Order: sequence, then structure tokens, then C-alpha cells
Amino acid sequence: MLKKFTLLAGAMTGVAIGIHAQVTTSSMDGFITTDGKEPAVGYSVKVVHTPSGSEMNTFTNEKGYFYVDGLRTGGPYSVQIEGDGYVSHPENQIYLVLGETYSLNMNLAGISAREELEGVVVFGTLDPVMNSNRTGASTNINNKTISRMPTISRSLTDFTRLTPQANGNGFAGRDGRYNNLQIDGANFNNAFGLSSDPLPGGSNQPISLDAIEEISVNIAPYDVRQTGFTGAGINAVTRSGTNEYEASIYTFAKPRSFSGLDIGEEYLDPGSRTSNSIYGGRFGMPIIKNKLFFFGSLEYEEQNAAGNNWIANDGSASGSNVTRVLKNDLEDVASYLKSNYGYDPGRYQGYANTYKSSNIKALARIDWNISSNHKLTVRFNLMNGSSQQGANASSGPNPRSSVSRISKESMVFEHGNYSQDNKVMSFTAELNSRLSDVLSNQFLATYSKINDVRGTTGDIFPFVDIWKDGSNYISFGTELFSYDNEVINNNITITDNLTYILDNHTFTGGLSFQTMSFGNSYKRMGTSYYRYNDLSTFLAGGKPDVYGVTYPYAGNDGYARVQFGLAGVYLQDKFNVSPWFNLTGGVRVDMPLFFNEPLNNPAIDNLDLLDKDGNVTNYNTGLWPKSTPLFSPRLGFNWDVLKNKTLQVRGGSGIFTGNIPFVWFTNMPTNSGMLQNTFEPVPAEILDQITHIGRRPHVLGQQIAGFFPQRSG
Repeated sequence: MLKKFTLLAGAMTGVAIGIHAQVTTSSMDGFITTDGKEPAVGYSVKVVHTPSGSEMNTFTNEKGYFYVDGLRTGGPYSVQIEGDGYVSHPENQIYLVLGETYSLNMNLAGISAREELEGVVVFGTLDPVMNSNRTGASTNINNKTISRMPTISRSLTDFTRLTPQANGNGFAGRDGRYNNLQIDGANFNNAFGLSSDPLPGGSNQPISLDAIEEISVNIAPYDVRQTGFTGAGINAVTRSGTNEYEASIYTFAKPRSFSGLDIGEEYLDPGSRTSNSIYGGRFGMPIIKNKLFFFGSLEYEEQNAAGNNWIANDGSASGSNVTRVLKNDLEDVASYLKSNYGYDPGRYQGYANTYKSSNIKALARIDWNISSNHKLTVRFNLMNGSSQQGANASSGPNPRSSVSRISKESMVFEHGNYSQDNKVMSFTAELNSRLSDVLSNQFLATYSKINDVRGTTGDIFPFVDIWKDGSNYISFGTELFSYDNEVINNNITITDNLTYILDNHTFTGGLSFQTMSFGNSYKRMGTSYYRYNDLSTFLAGGKPDVYGVTYPYAGNDGYARVQFGLAGVYLQDKFNVSPWFNLTGGVRVDMPLFFNEPLNNPAIDNLDLLDKDGNVTNYNTGLWPKSTPLFSPRLGFNWDVLKNKTLQVRGGSGIFTGNIPFVWFTNMPTNSGMLQNTFEPVPAEILDQITHIGRRPHVLGQQIAGFFPQRSG
């Protein structure tokens, strides 16, 4: 279920890459000294998020070290140090990066007791490259970059490509299916893996870019809390409300006139141009000042892509979009279907000058400062989208036509097309608690549901191809791959991280548990498939030349359902050897769990097959891979060589584990022959008995006794 991947990062200088210890918040640490050598023991440190008034307090320990975690990303933050009669001016304009630790070192040398610390020397990590807490490879994209950088699709993937190791949707040489994308800690990825796009929702963007505060892309985070990928871990956090009322209304448009038609001496069909419109808004406000905040966003998007502009040949029409298909032939087919089967195939032209798609997405977030030591965040978002799609070009039982069903040579009736309907829902709740000056806790619970369904238009009817001169000519019926086609992906994750400070050590231990439920219904030719080599045979009620069908066995719906789990435990020590050198080491153990067994097909189990070495062996289709603990030790370091943040060496080594596309797992029960049966093409003696189109293919199978079994075996 999981793959292992080992990465060794050598020493690097001046490269903007780093470690992300958390994926939803940031942290701050530092050393406070009195004379450059002696630690300032027991000094209070007050950290305030200026826009919201959120406050966290702690004290320096015996080493003069302080650490505060669970902080909102961004800023600005204000930090004030107080102790032994000193009260510093607040250090302002501090901005935190998602998942990173901001280092703030202060030297109090030369300041007398009870003096205001106006002369404090502050060493803060403002440089995005020279960060003393970075060890692994990562890229951060903050809100300023998101707002200013041009983007056509307004997708997160437009910004993840800023990562030097990116190649399209893949990272570090891995396919995009091996990434893991999270929004506010909730899984928000295309775990099923039919495409390499890391985002769910098909062709729709599942979350508004205007709702995103920051994005991070992690290639090799040596923090053991990071897992679930062998490509990249992509983390994003959403905006939150502050003490200010803030609203934005926007629209983005790309009309058809923005698409050119001249390419050199070639002139394109105006119907090939596309358009796109987006309308949205966001709103943030305080419900209770310094205490309770709200943020919400709403966005609607509509696209119009080039559609099916082919028209029938009526003997007088001219133009590049006129097909060889005769208007009279199309009308004869429609009339025959209506009179003999009561089936309306829809229009044969003019129904899809454009393929339309639209989606609406909404997000709501509440941030509650329960006290200075406890912060709660709750976020919910939803996306509904639908897009029109043309019929599959040429798939079907062999032999296949090399001519597309939608082309100058062939036409498809309106109800032979389909829609792709997508729903994405995500919920997350996070509680950050400071239990004492040395102990803090993060609890995170998330739920996500992704549902992809193919919709059909018109009545359910077998899909029929009529050929002419050995290639596609006229097609109609329920699209070959769309009947009862659905994918469901539900995820629940619970994570708890406990952090303990002891001298120069920051110990982190945690537990995580995730359940992943998948459902896949896929019935190619589920309404049955008929092919006629000429129009006259079809109109005369003759037998088809090719027939195919997929049907579930009696008492079964053909739906493949699988459920997996992943339990993890980890422990880590970040050792600040000095303000100029730190070492992070830890180990993570993950155990994949299988909550149901695949259906076993004895007929396959008894087959003699060859293993990877060419030896004869047998495989059991009723067994998942063996559950084996996956150990992921990691070690990273950061060294400020000259102690002035002008020369830095950092690196590390570690093992990472991540998911593989889960469509591979649902294919086991789907294709084992135990849930459903597929015939293509059928023998000639069976074709002789198929002299009509069966509106219900199961009934047709029962009429041909013994050929279509109703149970496996």
C-alpha cells in the first residue's frame, strides 16, 4: 500500500529550501543572553499577532532559550521581552512562514537593570534563505506572491510549479500521483489517481485561490511529523479573520475575443475559441474583538470550451465543418428509434456549439482565542461542479475504427455525450494548547469527501455504432463509459502532537491515524454495445456485427468497495547545540491496515503464472499485500558557519513513505470476475440470436440461455 523513498541532501549554501515542522501553523524560538555569553534565565516572552490580538506567553529556560508554537502564519507579530526589571520595546513587523520556526536571538549586553531595552541587539531570521531552522528542501509561496503573480487557471498548481524540483505536477522525478496535498491539514488530494493532477474535482478548481493565505511545497522535510508522499507534500492554509473588517469583490474574464484566429497563414475556426468568467468575493471580520473571528469566501466559475460544431451534409451546405454524414440518414435513424423503441436520441447537430462547465465553491472559517494558551480553528469548504463532455472518440470491442465518432467522417446524437459531475467537501478542526512553559499540544481532526460521477442525458439505452465503408458513421445511446460510473473517496484523519522543551532540546512525539474509504463503480458497455457495419442492416432490424456488455452478477451491484487505514507513531529531538548549530533527529513508524478482504477468484488462483524471475508461481486474488511496519528514520542539521548568517551549511538524510494510486486497489475486485462480467466481442453463434436491440441487456442475456451467467464461477 505504501512505497518507500530515500533521499540524501548534501551540504547546501544560499539555497531557498527548508524544513516544515508543521503544516497548518508556524513557531518561534530564540536565545536571550545578558552579555553575549550568559543566558537570560526566567525572562518572559510575549508574542502577539497584531491583526487579531492573539497572544502567547512563555519564559526563557536555564539556557536562555524559548519556544512558542501553534502560531498563525503571516503577521505582523510583535515580541516583547521582560525580566530583571527590563522591559523591551516591542520587536514589530515579524512575519512567520507556514511550517517554519522563526529564530529571534537577543543580546542584552550593556543594558543596566531597570533600563528600558532600547539598545537591545536583535538577531531575527528575516532572510528566507538564511534560516537557522531549515534543513530540508522546500518552497514557500506567501499571500503577497499569490496576489501578484499572473495566473490563468487560478489553481494552486500554478504556484507549486515555482518549486525548483517541479516538473509539471511531478516533483523530484516522481509522478504527480505520489504527491500529498492538504488544506489546513485535511487531505485534499486526488488519492484515487486516475490522473496526475494533485487536486480533486476533475477539471474544476476545488478551492478559491482568494481563500488561500500561504502554500508550501516540501520535497524532503526531515521532521518526522511530515508523511504521506514520496513526491512532494503540498500544504496550504486558508485566510482567517482579524480585528479589521475586510471585504473583496472580484471578477476575472477571458472572453472569446481574447483568443486569436490567425496562426501564420492558417485561419482557425471561430468556434474553436473559448471563454472563462469568474465572480467571487471574500469577507473577514471580528465577531468578538481579540477573541473570535470569521472568514468566508464564495466563488462561481463558468467556462465555455470549443464544442461539437459539425453539421450534417444536406447536399447544399458548404464549409469546413460539413461532414460526410447525410442529413437523411440521421433523420431515418432518429425516426426508426422513436417508432420501434420509443427512444429519442436527441439532436444530431447544433446541441453543443460549446461544451459548458461551471462550479461554485464556498468556504467558512472560525478562529477562537479561547484563552492566551488555547486556540481553536474550525474550517469547512464545499465545491460543486459539472462539465459537459463529448462521447468517447473510438473505444469499443475490437476491431476498432481509427475514425473519431465526432469528426468530419462521423456524428453522434446529443444523448450520446455525458457530463462529469464533481463534489468536494472538507472539514477541519484544530486545537493548539500551551499546557505549561515547557509543554504544548496540537490536536487536529479532519474529514474530506470526494465524489466524481458521470452524468448521462436522455433515457438509458444501449450504445450503438453504425459504420460506413469500414469506419464510424453514426453513433447514439448512453455513452460507453458513463453508465453507473462513480468514484467515492472519504478520508478521516486524527493527529496529536506533543512538544516538550528541556534545556536546548525540543522533543516532539505524536500519534496519527487515518482511514481511507474508496468506492468505484465502472461498467464499460454497461448498457450494452452494438455495432452494425452498414445502415441498411440496422434499419432492417438485422443482427449486429459486434456485441459487448458488462453486467453485475445477480444480487450484486458491481460496486468495488475498499477501506484502508494508516496508523503512525513518531518521536523527534531538535537539539540546539548553540545559536549557530542545530541538529534534528527522529524516527517515524507507520503501519498500513486493510479493513476488508478482496474477493477471491479460485479460477485465477489455480493459474500457473511467472514471477519476476521467470519462475512458475500462483497468485491469490483474495489477499492484500502483507501489513508491514514502515520505519522512517531522519536526520537533519543546520550550521551558521560564520555566526552572522552570511554562510550557512545544511542538509540531512531520511526515509519517506507515501501512498500509491488507490485505483490499483479497487481494480482488484472490479476486474477479478467476482463482481461483474464482461463479454466482448461475443461469438458468431450468439450474434445470430441477437436480432434486436435490448433495452435491458440483462433480460437479453437471460433469453440466450447459458451464455450470460448470473453468478461467478
